[in-house]
Amino acid sequence: MLLFSSMGGMIPSTSFSMAVRLAPGADTVSIVMGWIQQWSSLGQFAGPLLVAWVATRIGGWSMTPVVTGTLAAMGMIFVLLLGRLLTREGIRGA
Repeated sequence: MLLFSSMGGMIPSTSFSMAVRLAPGADTVSIVMGWIQQWSSLGQFAGPLLVAWVATRIGGWSMTPVVTGTLAAMGMIFVLLLGRLLTREGIRGA
């Protein structure tokens, strides 16, 4: 759990540093950061509700690690696909 939490702490700083590099122009950086914040907030709101819904449907909290692991895996897949897209577009590492 310590590894999961420590990696989770890197997400906001990485997201905001990438927003500066990925924004189409200097005048849109704040918009990109706003979108990142909105989606992050949506996940923080909906994630616990999803876990609670699964626990209610299953009848216990035993599936909580599966839900969390699945969502984390989906996030990693998204990041890998985004990395490929950025590399192909020549944006990554700029």
